[in-house]
Amino acid sequence: MSGYDFSPEAREKSRIAGIAARARRIERMESDPEYAEKIRLARVEQRRKRLEKNPNLHKEDRARRLAKDPDYDKKHNAGKWEKIRQDPELYAARQEAVRKHKLKVKYGITPEDFGLMFDEQGGVCGICPRPLEVGSYKTHVDHDHKTGRVRGLLCLQCNTALGKLGEDESIILSMLEYVRKHA
Repeated sequence: MSGYDFSPEAREKSRIAGIAARARRIERMESDPEYAEKIRLARVEQRRKRLEKNPNLHKEDRARRLAKDPDYDKKHNAGKWEKIRQDPELYAARQEAVRKHKLKVKYGITPEDFGLMFDEQGGVCGICPRPLEVGSYKTHVDHDHKTGRVRGLLCLQCNTALGKLGEDESIILSMLEYVRKHA
């Protein structure tokens, strides 16, 4: 015998004690910012260690939740996104966070690097004289798709044209010759 009581009454008592402890922790976190930060950092570290052990943790967690409840995404995210959409400040903060994350993950640059490129180009496209807008979907970070090296900032039209031409120098030069010939 292990000495543990697994009776339904003991399990219920333990569950209630856990709820009370969680409530005390939440109350303390709300009143003590230092404690809240300590708990947040501990959770981040715990999650990092779990991800280190299992890189597919996100996919597995999501698959487990969806297996339990196929409507999980709708229920879980509906209220959160509605709240973000209705609050302009929250929406702007979310958009900025997404932009920072995308710059770092997709291009390996920081918002400061982006700002430097923007200033170096004088706030205009690297190919044409169209003005660029920071944070606009019309401003694109141009990068070499083979190496991932960032080349500069382009407007939507120039980035699309470069992509449609497959970044092929010979096609771009042929196009230039064609335009000059028929000018």
